[in-house]
Amino acid sequence: MRRSLIIAILLFTGPFGLAQTGQYVFTNYTTAQGLADNQVQSLLTDSRGFLWAATAEGLSRFDGRNFKNYYANRHDSVLQDNTFRNLVEYKRGHLLLFNANRLVGFNTFTGTFYSLPVSHMTGSGLTRSATGDTWYFSAGGKVYLLNNQLQVTDSIMGPEPGAGNCTMVAPIGPQGLLLQCKDHFYQYNRATRSMTLLAVVFNFPGTAFMPFFRYYDAAREELYFAEYSMGLYRYSMRNGHTERLLVAANGVPYTDAFVYQMVAANDSTWWLLTERGIRIWNRVTNQISTIQADKNNPTGLAGNAVFATCTDRYHNRWLGTIGGISKLNASSLHIVSWSQVFKTSEGSGLMSLVKGRDANMYASVYLGKASTVNTRTREVKEWLHPANTGNWNLFVRGEEVVRTGVGNRLLAYNTLNGQYKVLNFLQPFYPDVELVVMGFVHSNGDEWYCANRGGGFVRKPAGSNVFKTYKKGDTCCPFTSSYYTSYAEDKKGNLWFGVNKTDKLVKWDMATDRFSEVDFEGVKGVQRRLEGINAVAADVGGNIWVAFNGAGLVQYMPAQNTAQHYTIADGLPGNFITGLRFDAKQRLWITTPKGLSCFIGSENKFVNFRREDGLPADNFTDYCNYYDTATNRLWLGAHSVLMQFNPDTLLSASRKQFPVYIDELLLNGKAYDTNGETALQLKASENNLQFHFVGVDLDKGKDIEYSYRLLGADADWNPTGTNQTASYANLKPGEYSFTVRGRYKGDNHWNEVAVPLRFTIATPWNRSWWFLLLAAAAVAGLIGYLVKSYYTRRIERERGLLEKQKAIEQERTRIATDMHDDFGANLSRIKFLSEKMKLTGKKDTSLVAELNKISGYSDEMAEKMGEIVWALNQRYDTLGDLVAFCRAYASEYLEAHTISLVFAEMTGECKLAGETRRNIFLVLKEGLHNTVKHANATRVQISFRQEQKRLRIMIRDNGRGMPEAYTRPFANGLANMQKRILDAGGEIRLYNDGGMVVDIVIPLEG
Repeated sequence: MRRSLIIAILLFTGPFGLAQTGQYVFTNYTTAQGLADNQVQSLLTDSRGFLWAATAEGLSRFDGRNFKNYYANRHDSVLQDNTFRNLVEYKRGHLLLFNANRLVGFNTFTGTFYSLPVSHMTGSGLTRSATGDTWYFSAGGKVYLLNNQLQVTDSIMGPEPGAGNCTMVAPIGPQGLLLQCKDHFYQYNRATRSMTLLAVVFNFPGTAFMPFFRYYDAAREELYFAEYSMGLYRYSMRNGHTERLLVAANGVPYTDAFVYQMVAANDSTWWLLTERGIRIWNRVTNQISTIQADKNNPTGLAGNAVFATCTDRYHNRWLGTIGGISKLNASSLHIVSWSQVFKTSEGSGLMSLVKGRDANMYASVYLGKASTVNTRTREVKEWLHPANTGNWNLFVRGEEVVRTGVGNRLLAYNTLNGQYKVLNFLQPFYPDVELVVMGFVHSNGDEWYCANRGGGFVRKPAGSNVFKTYKKGDTCCPFTSSYYTSYAEDKKGNLWFGVNKTDKLVKWDMATDRFSEVDFEGVKGVQRRLEGINAVAADVGGNIWVAFNGAGLVQYMPAQNTAQHYTIADGLPGNFITGLRFDAKQRLWITTPKGLSCFIGSENKFVNFRREDGLPADNFTDYCNYYDTATNRLWLGAHSVLMQFNPDTLLSASRKQFPVYIDELLLNGKAYDTNGETALQLKASENNLQFHFVGVDLDKGKDIEYSYRLLGADADWNPTGTNQTASYANLKPGEYSFTVRGRYKGDNHWNEVAVPLRFTIATPWNRSWWFLLLAAAAVAGLIGYLVKSYYTRRIERERGLLEKQKAIEQERTRIATDMHDDFGANLSRIKFLSEKMKLTGKKDTSLVAELNKISGYSDEMAEKMGEIVWALNQRYDTLGDLVAFCRAYASEYLEAHTISLVFAEMTGECKLAGETRRNIFLVLKEGLHNTVKHANATRVQISFRQEQKRLRIMIRDNGRGMPEAYTRPFANGLANMQKRILDAGGEIRLYNDGGMVVDIVIPLEG
């Protein structure tokens, strides 16, 4: 039986302490995850927490979730190609790196490369002094001393003439430098500016020997060198002795490959990064172990050529290889694991796990075999019995570990004497079952069993050989399914059962020995439709926790018949839960096919773990778990990998605070260089902003969710989930402050950006106070001008109208005067002559008759001319003049015909056009004429009444009215009356009402 290699559980002693080699579990990142290139030549974690990788085809940045890559532009004036090496953080937000043997800078805030004062020089190396105030730059056969502005302050020339004089420099001690000049090494003293040749023996006849300095051990004053074909050398500066390191105490060579880098993991353990994997050297025992890539192992090293390494702020070790980046999570050092030990297949995995009386652990594979895990030697042995096959469940019964599974027989293993025993007592109760799916011992000593195919439960009370059965359909057993696979015992001794065939939870009441069923559809607090039950657990408070097949986790409170439902949205890694287990601190450990989760009830949060967090595997497909209260160890089975760890230690290593940054700002769709500033002055047109932000956690970056707020625009936080972008369009001028925060899914603690980004959007010139003031003045002036122009034009127009009207009125007056003077005089003269002729020609009766006609015509013409003159004369253009003229005419006319007149008036003073006065008068005249001629009336009533903006005139007689038979004679007169009133814009009605009534309505202008 193979013994599994394991990782010792030790706390760190230094940045990355290792006390024992073993099966290291790596998380690998390649181009498939977004890395620029798989050949990683240098690694760095900067002061902001990002991981940077210099590759053969680009520079990559990793934040724990995504890679962001940077390349040379097509017409780049800074970069020669996309190959980078030797990453160094020059100052916060700025990196130094070599590109085509030239040193260039990189601004991590803007993602841009830039030239340096020494970028024109071809260099081979860059290091920094221990005091941090000087950089040593090897270029052109010299060593240049640079200040923190990377300006040359001094130079060192080696003692050997010729090109390539000084090819390497490294600090050794406060004032010392190690210089390599061709094949010789010198110690340079900065204080005295003196150079001493070191007595390093590197002369090997017949070999092309090229040594490379790799490490300085300050405590022992030893230098380490590597050579391509000759291996590793150690030189003592104390005694000048050179030693070739060939084989360690365990007989393993220090290395049979070229060493790219040496790293002290702690005082006793060094890592040698070589072209054929990693050599781990324990300097206390002088033993060497090897880590190499295995293409069949996804958690192995990404590639055998390992060029670079670094550690992050959480003590994870990152390795740059020829096959990508490998991360050895610090948490993995707290986990003991066994892999490739248990015989599993794609359809089977570890399913059951218990601790025996002998303190060993016992594990079984689904429908496979059971094994013993020796907790002291960590050796795994399969049970050597023919019946050890088709396993399902393991449980402890006294000194025995009992296996259930295919068939109705049980196999018991005695943990004290190592004897096996086949148990047949279930055969009478389960004669036809396919397998026994569950067996356990109640806290009171009762044994419980359950089998499929309608087998139900069998209970064997403690100390008795009498069995009791419970089957679906029995009076005491109102449960839905015919068998159950998971159970939990609450603090009262009641049992709770579940099975993935139904979503209903079954309770067995110990006091009444009866079953009842919980239907979650009627339980308050359940958020969604539930699937089958995969696992059940009970806490010390009497609550029952139920894991569902695709529906998440439910905390059921039986006393209140209420529930609390948890899903992915609350922080679970997945809604499909395979197992539940409480530890001593009542933290609930939850296994899923997507990783492990711990629910901390006191903080109401989930803490999740995956391979990236150090787990050797994270595909927990079955409920294989066990918590050992005696040792405070949690044991878990993930398919074919068994692991155990201290839950306190694992949780302690996972409690982190991570920084959140505003990573990029786009203004109007274009990248904006903030240059590290946190207060920006933006133009009025720069009001479309898009923020990109990131929370940096190289372990749990995928579990971070965000919310953001723009003070000045947002009333509250805006949650985004895992989206890392916020956009604002058409922001108004004013002051704003953008802030963002992040937290782990399922956690309540937020990590907020340290310094919000404040910015001011300028007011556009056309909305500034001075412009608005000028605009208001201009508008006021324009309005004044327009008003003045309007009234000027109106006055001119009215003046023109008045002048025109005055001219018309003057013309009317002239015509009236001329008619009165000329026509009147002539008519009077005609009348006078006709009267005179009548006096002289009295005897001629025919002549007298004709003269009488002439006289009558003259009177009629004079009368009509008077009316015309009255209508034309503008002096009479008032309502009062109309009423007076009509009254005078009606009185004279009706008196001549012995008809009485009743005249009523109620008018105001207003203007009436001459034509309107004439039409009204003529209609009144026509109406009186009809009355006199046709009505046989003795009285006429005339009224003028002003009703708001209307003039109402009514002519009423007491005659015979207007019979239907007599309408024709009046046809022309009535038509003329209607036309005249219509021409005046009015209305006229004629009707009988105890006589003839003429009702006239004329609109008034004012």
